[in-house]
Amino acid sequence: MAITDTTTAYGRFTIADSSVDRVLGTVCISGLVAVPFLGSLAAMMFLMSGVALLLRKPADMVLTILRHWPLLILPLFCVLSTLWSRQPNETFRFAVQ
Repeated sequence: MAITDTTTAYGRFTIADSSVDRVLGTVCISGLVAVPFLGSLAAMMFLMSGVALLLRKPADMVLTILRHWPLLILPLFCVLSTLWSRQPNETFRFAVQ
């Protein structure tokens, strides 16, 4: 019996879901790598693909974030550093990027 459907179940996810997640993950990482070359455009590419990943499976993402919460300490510190910065607008912009 041959399987011709591209959305056949494979583990928890279907093959089609898995490939979409791979593409979004690749775009997300590529955005980070391209920041020195593309600047704000690459940062936007990173953020938009990251949000798309979050919106595809919100329950799984919440569990993953809760499981790996220590990874959020550095970004939180960067955003909080705007409180004691002499130039809070510029610091916040760089913290988000």
